[in-house]
Amino acid sequence: MLTKPLDFEEQSIYNLNIEVTDNGVPPKKSSGNFTLKVLNSNEEPYNLQVEPTTGSHHFDVDQPTVEENHPINTLIGQLVVLDHDSQDQITFYTVNPEIELYNQKCVPLTNVTSAAELDYEREPVHEINIRVSDHANPPLYFDKVIKIALTDVNEKPGSVTLSRNQVKNLLTTFMPPH
Repeated sequence: MLTKPLDFEEQSIYNLNIEVTDNGVPPKKSSGNFTLKVLNSNEEPYNLQVEPTTGSHHFDVDQPTVEENHPINTLIGQLVVLDHDSQDQITFYTVNPEIELYNQKCVPLTNVTSAAELDYEREPVHEINIRVSDHANPPLYFDKVIKIALTDVNEKPGSVTLSRNQVKNLLTTFMPPH
């Protein structure tokens, strides 16, 4: 009887010595050696994480934080995934227009960069839907939502428009008549 499921990646061959005894008088025994080969089955990718990489911002794994207003194509980090089936080709997908994935078919990682200027005031946290899929038939996949937090930076004020009355009031306030 099995005490746990068989796992090809853990152990692919078992050598068994089987002994049987009948209920006769006197009981008769027989034994034999057998080799059990475990077949490999496809398993989905797992443990998708975002990690910092050279050229990206420092952050804890799976907690990417980026300062706002960086230019398009700013490196945010690197997606890393595991797959029991080491020979599998992995593809990363996202439907979020503000994020680009480069080297999407690179195992086990791909770079995450901004495809738009990220603005804290417009959206302080971006939720990125990532799908990691293998190329088996049928393909197996793993989905995860990654949150990229933006940090607010001090920005110069935008353009200022004043009416004639506002200018007149300011001049009166700061430059009283003599």
